[in-house]
Amino acid sequence: MREADVTDARPQKSCATHAITSMNSAHLSLVAVCQMYCTSNAPAASVPCVSGIASFGRCVSITIGKRRSIVVPKNPLERGLELAAVTSMPAMRTLGQAMAGSVRARLGDKPDGVAEWNEALTGAHAMSDRYGEAVTLWNRGRSRSRQREPDDAAALVDLDAALALFESMEARPGLARVLRDRGQTLRALGRDGEADEADQSASALAKQLGLKDFSGD
Repeated sequence: MREADVTDARPQKSCATHAITSMNSAHLSLVAVCQMYCTSNAPAASVPCVSGIASFGRCVSITIGKRRSIVVPKNPLERGLELAAVTSMPAMRTLGQAMAGSVRARLGDKPDGVAEWNEALTGAHAMSDRYGEAVTLWNRGRSRSRQREPDDAAALVDLDAALALFESMEARPGLARVLRDRGQTLRALGRDGEADEADQSASALAKQLGLKDFSGD
């Protein structure tokens, strides 16, 4: 049998299987392993590949210390949501769900991402939590403008709503960051004049507040 035939005859492992079976360092996170295998071993690395390992992370974690073991059951973000629930911190749970929605959407799990955002907004409305609502809308807007097929019009609706909420609360760090994302979205929509105004406002406010994540602007 030719060497090529032997190679072809071997069972093809998924990138998730490769990632888990060859994990030889307790300091490698599942995300790092995911990136390593989805950019090297997978012939056509894509978001679904990343999503598969991310899903696997829901039931596997690594113990770092004197020994290494496979333990159950949740990834850190999901565990944080559970802890916020059992410790009666609904406002923190809303913020966590806003982030979880974006993470799931960026990993290709859009339906679950939308479900997380909707639940976060429902919780925020029930508590009259304007800050949680603003953060959720901001996360959803950012994700919509950064997905594989951007929906900039929908993103702008979310960012405008978040902007109004941050303004009403005088939450200036959030305001600066939403303005920056709004400028990028407006530019993608071909509204360059409005984008420039948003960029200038964001930069001026960030400079006034000393926001470090604007240092390169």
